[in-house]
Amino acid sequence: MYRCIRNVLVVIVVLGSAIDAQVAHPGIGVRVRAPSVLFDRFQGVYLGRSSDTLFFGNDERGPVKVPASAITSLDVSRGKSRWRGALVGALWGAGIGLLVGSIADTDTSDLSKGEAIGYLAVGGAEIGAIIGAIVGRHVWVQAQPAVLMGAAAVRPRPAWRVALRVR
Repeated sequence: MYRCIRNVLVVIVVLGSAIDAQVAHPGIGVRVRAPSVLFDRFQGVYLGRSSDTLFFGNDERGPVKVPASAITSLDVSRGKSRWRGALVGALWGAGIGLLVGSIADTDTSDLSKGEAIGYLAVGGAEIGAIIGAIVGRHVWVQAQPAVLMGAAAVRPRPAWRVALRVR
């Protein structure tokens, strides 16, 4: 009996966190296209909703009201990926290394033109990968407006508070 209850609790905890992860919460980064309301793609933060109207904001503009039916494209941020940043940085670094290697003067060195291009491309890829891993790259996932419509109002997040009382 206890084993059955334990298994049910484990399933509830695992599925509950997976279902909760699929709902976009206020404060998540979004990119929105709504040609009838916004002139250009709007990148900012999801603030909440009121019936069928979604509220977005960023540093430049206050709350922007967008009807859910007007949204043609919606991307939700999944944060930064260090691996993708390293890959993109390595590609950029290798390209710059190839360019520099092709115009490098190899007459005064013991290296041939091909060796210089190879060394500079590999070195550029290494430096680019390191810089790209530090900077990271945003990961955007396409979503439907229904994802934001299913989101509840702002939920207070649990926080620890410490108080000091002096008598």
